[in-house]
Amino acid sequence: MTRGRHAKKQYSKMIILIFFIITMIVGIMWHLSPTEKSDQATNYKIIEGQIAGTGDQVVLLRQENNQTYLLSLANTSMEGDDLLVGNHIKISYTGKLNKQYQDIQDVKVYKASISANQIRNGGKANTDKTIPIEYLSSLVENMSEEDKVDQLLIGYQCHQEVIDNHKLGGLVLSSKDLKDLPKTDIAKQIDNYQNNTNLSMFITLDDESILKEYVQDGVFDSISQVYNEKGIDGLKEQLENKISIYKEVGMNLSFTPNGNDGQDEDSLNQDRNITNDYVSQVIQTIHKNDLGCCYRNYPSYGTKNDYSSELIHDSRSLEDLKNNEYQTIQTAINQGQDMILTTNQIIDALDNQNPISLSKSSLQNLRQSFHYNGLIVSDLTNEAIKNTEDYILKSIQAGNDMIISDDVETARQTIIDHIHANEISMNQIDLSVLRVLAYKYQLGIIS
Repeated sequence: MTRGRHAKKQYSKMIILIFFIITMIVGIMWHLSPTEKSDQATNYKIIEGQIAGTGDQVVLLRQENNQTYLLSLANTSMEGDDLLVGNHIKISYTGKLNKQYQDIQDVKVYKASISANQIRNGGKANTDKTIPIEYLSSLVENMSEEDKVDQLLIGYQCHQEVIDNHKLGGLVLSSKDLKDLPKTDIAKQIDNYQNNTNLSMFITLDDESILKEYVQDGVFDSISQVYNEKGIDGLKEQLENKISIYKEVGMNLSFTPNGNDGQDEDSLNQDRNITNDYVSQVIQTIHKNDLGCCYRNYPSYGTKNDYSSELIHDSRSLEDLKNNEYQTIQTAINQGQDMILTTNQIIDALDNQNPISLSKSSLQNLRQSFHYNGLIVSDLTNEAIKNTEDYILKSIQAGNDMIISDDVETARQTIIDHIHANEISMNQIDLSVLRVLAYKYQLGIIS
């Protein structure tokens, strides 16, 4: 009996000793590996944002309200994607952040988790090998706030001094700009525009018929007419001829394909399957020739052809859109479409209060439902949606990456003022600029 009690006592001591040893080992590992502790301990704080700048073992984290924090990453566990401007970052830390402090924050960072924001349809920014994301991120990091805003603007009927003074993202030329110049002089004029900036612009026309006199008859006939006479093969031949003249004069972007069912001459007005095939063929052909294309329009201009003078309500059901225009948009995106122009109509099924170009929920639908990561463009040059400060602000806040504007100076200053008022996030601006640069690089406009 005594021997049994003694054995039991020894067994209890052994259990206590083992428990003590395990506790010591866990404690030592805990202190030696604080980054593991950050995943479990509730006293570790979390801050998330977008990378606005990088340096030697430091990162500038910026939140959506434009609040920035400079954080040391010395002895920090790093995981996920690359430490690049535009990527999302999640920081685990201890200490207290000071919003007014401009120097490195007096906190201890244990772990930094980074995920790449998508900037085009080719894939995640850091895994899309067709573009050098490190190079593009460094361009954005070294750009001034003003130069970033310039890249979001596509000027329409701009004065020469505006083009000279700003690094615009693009130009839409009209007959007023070209003034019946011969073809060789158009090329010289466009070359002169490009030489005034170190980041070449998207350059296109507001009306292709401007070039009609330089090519054989039929090249700029309406697509519905060409299809009725020659079918899809006729449209492909017409497109090849258009591309040739565009490239000859130095233009690098076309506002095509048109997936709408409108009654205007730019609409095909055929069975949905035929329209989808046409859109697919256009995008493949244009990109094969290193020309850019901007799809018209998300989600639709409906069947009404007067869409520039007033706000029009499209009362069709969501089911109708899904069975028609939505299919064509998805076809375009699946073919690698990286630029989409939004409609200025009010589509009641999506937002019965705002034109699509000013509707945040509608543009989020384009990003999320269609898995679209390319450029979204709004047109503020027509009578329905004018280039006023209110519309400019709403357009950016809705999620447009670029604005077509006939008053670049007003658009530019409005965006800058609202950034300073923290009504526009610089995180959104950086991502938009990255999308602009990525598409320009893809097309060989910049290198």
